[in-house]
Amino acid sequence: MRVTPNSAAGGVVRIVERFPTRKAGELLAFLAVAWCATRDAAAAALCADADPGIARGRLKQTVSLIRRTVPPHDPFDPATPRASIAPRARR
Repeated sequence: MRVTPNSAAGGVVRIVERFPTRKAGELLAFLAVAWCATRDAAAAALCADADPGIARGRLKQTVSLIRRTVPPHDPFDPATPRASIAPRARR
């Protein structure tokens, strides 16, 4: 994670350049597109080949990992840093 000052954003921006696991990045991308998905739909997208109970457990672990990686943001507190996901550089 990189922390950069950004006067346009009104303070500090934390940029997440890489997630600890590929599944964490995939889940966040899925939720960005299908933001109203159910837990079962997110679990199935994350682990399509797993038993539903195992998929829900992996979803819970992956959400926990994302929460530890991306800092919380309070939209009503201007002192709270914002987080953004850096696009992957093309090679």
